[in-house]
Amino acid sequence: MNTISSRDFNQNVAKAKHLADSEPVFITDRGELSYVLMNYAMYRQFHQQQKTNAQRVSMSEAEIAKIDADFEFERVEIAEREEVF
Repeated sequence: MNTISSRDFNQNVAKAKHLADSEPVFITDRGELSYVLMNYAMYRQFHQQQKTNAQRVSMSEAEIAKIDADFEFERVEIAEREEVF
């Protein structure tokens, strides 16, 4: 995993682009991850691999729709609680 700071990225964009050719580059801002740089081919591959929740659990869209249509939530009463310290 390649990680560079925002400052280093601003000073050497070419190096960041070169690193992003092999794997995503994580860019930090004040020590916190804030951006990811990747080449377009990787982005397309990543974007095409996204699945719906139904596909993730190996159920058909029709099966999911049937479950959603038949399912009802029970009514829940929400009461205030005493604060305990």
